[in-house]
Amino acid sequence: MPNDRPTVGELLNGPTPRPTPAPPPAAPPRASSPPGGGDVLRFGDVHQLEMGADAADDVAADLRRGLRTATPDTGRAVRAMRDGFTAATALDGAMAGWQRSVRKLTDDVEGLAPRLTKTAKDLRDAEKANVDDVNALWRVRG
Repeated sequence: MPNDRPTVGELLNGPTPRPTPAPPPAAPPRASSPPGGGDVLRFGDVHQLEMGADAADDVAADLRRGLRTATPDTGRAVRAMRDGFTAATALDGAMAGWQRSVRKLTDDVEGLAPRLTKTAKDLRDAEKANVDDVNALWRVRG
């Protein structure tokens, strides 16, 4: 449970906005559970889906950037240890395995953003169709 008391800085300078944590990119979209059970996305969840898509894009970009920047330095270090370091070949294999794992993780995370965006669009479209149907009923009855 967070501490709701103001900090010294807040007392002196006024309150500071606290960042709202984004949902983890690998987590499924938050769903509401109706009384009868089952998971149903609500229209209000659209924003959460879009935030998840943005977060997935950011994480994938960070992973790709990290792979691009860490690989040359790590490769140089492994090559430098080959002379006189008997485990260098195993380290080379471990580095290649790490790179494969990070690439697969990046591909998986990248795949989340378009699916979350499509789900948000589908939810918006369904809500619009529902509103249009209700409005059409009111016109017929009205």
